Amino acid sequence: MKYAEVSVNSPAAQRRTFSYSVPDRLEVNPGHAVLVPFGEKELQGVVLELSPQPAVEDTREILDIIEPEPVLSSIHIGLARWISDYYLSPLFDAVAMMLPPGFERRAVTSVNLVHPPTDTSTLSDDQQRTIDLVAGGTTAMRVLERKLGKKKAQAIVTQLVRQGLFSRTYELAPVRVRPRQELYINLKQDNADLSDLTSRQSALIAFIKDKPGPVAWAVVRHETGITKDVVNALVRRGLLATSQVEVSREPISYEGIAPSVPLALNSDQQSAFSSVAAALAHAGGKNRLPETFLLHGVTGSGKTEIYLQSLAEAIRLGKRGIVLVPEIALTPQTIERFAARFSRRVAILHSKLSLGEQYDEWRRIRRGEFDVVIGSRSAIFAPQPDLGLIIIDEEHEWTYKQDISPRYHARAVAEKLAGLTGAVLVLGSATPGVESYFRAQNGDYKLLRLPGRVVPVNGAALPQVEVVDMRQELKAGNRDIFSRSLARAINLAVAGGEQIILFLNRRGGATFIQCRRCGFVLRCRRCDVPLSQHPSENILTCHQCNYRASVPTVCPSCGSPQLKFLGAGTQKLEQEVKYQFPRARQLRWDSDITTGKNSHETILKKFRDRQAEILVGTQMVAKGLDIPSVTLVGVVSADTSLNLPDFRAGERTFQLLSQVAGRAGRGVAGGRVIIQTFSPEHYAIKAAARHDYASFYEQELAYRRMFHNPPFTRLARLTYAHASDARCQEEAERLKKVVATEIDALGLAGIEILGPAPAFIRRLRGRYRWQLILRGRDLAAFLAPLDLPRGWAIDIDPVNLVQ
Repeated sequence: MKYAEVSVNSPAAQRRTFSYSVPDRLEVNPGHAVLVPFGEKELQGVVLELSPQPAVEDTREILDIIEPEPVLSSIHIGLARWISDYYLSPLFDAVAMMLPPGFERRAVTSVNLVHPPTDTSTLSDDQQRTIDLVAGGTTAMRVLERKLGKKKAQAIVTQLVRQGLFSRTYELAPVRVRPRQELYINLKQDNADLSDLTSRQSALIAFIKDKPGPVAWAVVRHETGITKDVVNALVRRGLLATSQVEVSREPISYEGIAPSVPLALNSDQQSAFSSVAAALAHAGGKNRLPETFLLHGVTGSGKTEIYLQSLAEAIRLGKRGIVLVPEIALTPQTIERFAARFSRRVAILHSKLSLGEQYDEWRRIRRGEFDVVIGSRSAIFAPQPDLGLIIIDEEHEWTYKQDISPRYHARAVAEKLAGLTGAVLVLGSATPGVESYFRAQNGDYKLLRLPGRVVPVNGAALPQVEVVDMRQELKAGNRDIFSRSLARAINLAVAGGEQIILFLNRRGGATFIQCRRCGFVLRCRRCDVPLSQHPSENILTCHQCNYRASVPTVCPSCGSPQLKFLGAGTQKLEQEVKYQFPRARQLRWDSDITTGKNSHETILKKFRDRQAEILVGTQMVAKGLDIPSVTLVGVVSADTSLNLPDFRAGERTFQLLSQVAGRAGRGVAGGRVIIQTFSPEHYAIKAAARHDYASFYEQELAYRRMFHNPPFTRLARLTYAHASDARCQEEAERLKKVVATEIDALGLAGIEILGPAPAFIRRLRGRYRWQLILRGRDLAAFLAPLDLPRGWAIDIDPVNLVQ
């Protein structure tokens, strides 16, 4: 008998597999999705390994195979195990990242009344009410939780099960997505007698005859107006036949996308491309490790053309590629550039697609129908066969790190995947992450440089940058959101028929509201953050949990009408633009206005078509936009991220300013950037104004070395969440003692404990949070044996300490 090690879809499984025997009737292989018994439930699992001996003495049988073909390859099985081991995540959480979209199904609990109680006097009112709710038949547990509250419903049901009055049953949730089927119609008899047909039946036969093959019913209905009754009548007579045909939901419309050809490369581009091409030619060779390149090119230096030509070279060698782009930069313009070069051979995967579109793209990728997969962070798990090249654009972006389990970084996963497949990895950025550049300097990555712009012409200058000290503006009596210099520049650009981008990395109107009499600040009732005002809807919103409330007319604390709206977001900026530049048409681009599937495309198209002179936005406007008519970029406040209590605050500010500045000057008219700040002397702002990555890197690295921060060490963040703040603090202090004792017992002098301390946002969605930061080497290996109670979350290599 064979035995299988199965990763089971249950929170109780954590980081381990479970041994099951394989019945003779089933042909099970590694990667198969299976149905297994787990306690009282039947759950999904994925077979990771087969062996002649079980890991435990007593095993239960696999019940069935869910899909005939394995859903995971051996490479992805190895990748899932590595993610679970390194990031200390539950194993199935890692496996689930690689499953078909919509495949994961949780067990649904239902409750049945075994028999009515004989003596109701012993029942509490809540128990009697629960029995009344279930008396009608099988009732889903979620229905009871909705009516009684989650904790109360679970407690009462457990009591009634123990009394023998209730029983629980479990089944998998319904399938969420299936292949799309469409009705097709074809002619069954060519020479049949058609003399007695009605006029509409004759018209339908003529229409079908005129087509070379079966015709979709949707096309027939649209072009002829004929009803289904006409089709059914002809089917009954044997003149037509119908069939269900699987069709794909296409997320890319190629209408209006003209094919593009490779562009001539300048000497720097040619050198970079030749290095990647040589690595592709030798990839997978005996005793040869896959190469990783860091492509450091200023904004507008032609990095995308290197990506495109490298992909073409990989395809020529019989390989395929995956391209990762930050979700915020995955604009229609970006997708068009790849779709134009590799027409109808590009798949896309990102969160804005419907579940059906994601499902179809995944299945077509696995069948080998695409040469290139482009997508956001999770596209790294696409089942792309013959993988030869992985490209991560804007590799410095912190959004490549997932903030829920498994808390992986796409760059680290890509490195591991490249090692498993022999693929070449290219990391591209105008502002590489300090850790990445450090690794390139130490020889872990091969550094490729593109120091000059190629737009609008080869060797074009980067835009001039002016830094405005807003302290001096205040001294001069200007309390406006715009400095005098920026206001003049906007007027000149509008008068000259040019376009402008105004960047402010806060959404909403006022960032908080304070009573001028008592100082009370309106805060979210579930999170420890102020509520932001959104004037377009006249509401207050929590940007953490989306709690919404009406804007009060008086202070909730003292009743004073003297409420002060402080701070500014993009909606406030939009209002100021309308007031100060009434002749300029404008658009706003932030997450509040891009909730629809095609919202990004609509806004971008309007701006590209010159339907607005000014584009106001958050960091969405800083990524991936190439609009030659933009001559002015205004950074309304460079200080938004600069003063956060995170050692990466300076790096983030430098990167964001450099990226948004790079949107200017991509046309023949050149460009100008104006940065408004209260900290003009900060090294990150000074370096961004000079487009000087090297000086920023040297100063930042010295700062990191001084305080023993990455890349000179590694971090792990342990966060505990609980409804009680005191319980949080108590548990965090207890774990610190446990960790300190373990460090002493193992003699690990190189691991340092910071904290415990409240998280930056102390209360989030009703739960308080305290955290410990560990600093040292091999932290995952150190933490793996520790048994952490429920409520703790581990983040290995965190990139954001102010969540």
